Amino acid sequence: MGDALKRSLSAKRRRTRRHASSEGGTGNEFVFEKKVALVTGAGSGMGLSAAQAFAAEGAAVALVDINESAVRIATERLVAAAIRHSYPLRCHQ
Repeated sequence: MGDALKRSLSAKRRRTRRHASSEGGTGNEFVFEKKVALVTGAGSGMGLSAAQAFAAEGAAVALVDINESAVRIATERLVAAAIRHSYPLRCHQ
């Protein structure tokens, strides 16, 4: 996962926990719960890392890639890791 994405997720996580704490929550809520992340280039590399990061934070993830087999494999791996809301999409040229 890229450093900029890590910093962004960390900052959002801190803000969410502060907000949850001020409202009496535990601060352990998922940052992207009830959100959908559409990640392009998700069949490999940085796109796949971003998809994994969003999924780990509670988002439903739509994985998009021009390589259909790569995006299907990536989706199967996310689903196997108990991340239920992952959907493969193939881009057409």
